[in-house]
Amino acid sequence: MNPSTLTWQSPIALLAYLGTTNYDTMALSPDGTHLVAASAGGYAAILDPASPSSASVVSLTSNPGNQSGNLSITKYNKAILAGSPCLEIDLSTLAVRSLGYLVADLIRASADGSALYGVDLNISSGEVHSLDPITYAQKTQVFGFLSWSDLAVSRDGKQFVGISGGPG
Repeated sequence: MNPSTLTWQSPIALLAYLGTTNYDTMALSPDGTHLVAASAGGYAAILDPASPSSASVVSLTSNPGNQSGNLSITKYNKAILAGSPCLEIDLSTLAVRSLGYLVADLIRASADGSALYGVDLNISSGEVHSLDPITYAQKTQVFGFLSWSDLAVSRDGKQFVGISGGPG
């Protein structure tokens, strides 16, 4: 959808890589120049929505693990794929690196990409996390006996809310 004209544009066809055509999650960078779609098959397609035919595909399989299918992009052009290990894709260089174990199962960025927050899913500890978008240092607050199912972040990142829901 073109936000200026509010008209639908031509669909964007994501690249198929080694037979992978199913992408589980996607995110748009705050400046709108990068669309990242990740697949459970261990690949991510990175493209500029203005010229989708010039997409690149990067392999995530050099950092095997269990990514949750949650993807966020910071204003520093870093795509964060939550899981164990959590992965970072540098959108400037397309380099992929492991961030190791970040506590949050679900990570969301503010619309401006200046803030990252996370929650632990399907457990009753009620933990919420604030993550530094540069160093990924975490601050954790516990609200015991709450199970989070989702997370919403304000546009400027100054507020967030965990959505309470039963496990599963």
